[in-house]
Amino acid sequence: MTDKGLQSIHSNLKSYKEFRLFDFSGSLCFSNEGLIQIIAEGGGILHDINLERCKQITDLGLMGFRRFGKISMGCKRLNLSTLKIHDSSMTWLAEGCQKLEYLDLTNTITITDR
Repeated sequence: MTDKGLQSIHSNLKSYKEFRLFDFSGSLCFSNEGLIQIIAEGGGILHDINLERCKQITDLGLMGFRRFGKISMGCKRLNLSTLKIHDSSMTWLAEGCQKLEYLDLTNTITITDR
């Protein structure tokens, strides 16, 4: 999956708001910017997002979860295992994913107890 593929998904999210599952585990060809567009502006109802082993995704890509005062997204399950993310991402997740029930941070060694 590339950024061009993510743009197509983004267009469909705006039309068909019942998109529930976003599983791109192991996909290495899309960028932080493409992910931000889907998460921040997608318009769909994403309950389950799996980004496991998407090694190109960093804290920048997770900024899309930040809501800037908007309503929380409906995400209930989020897998971020093996991503190179830091504590700042946890603040954005707490703000944007208030309905989160499951969070997988396996092998995210740069997340601290803070």
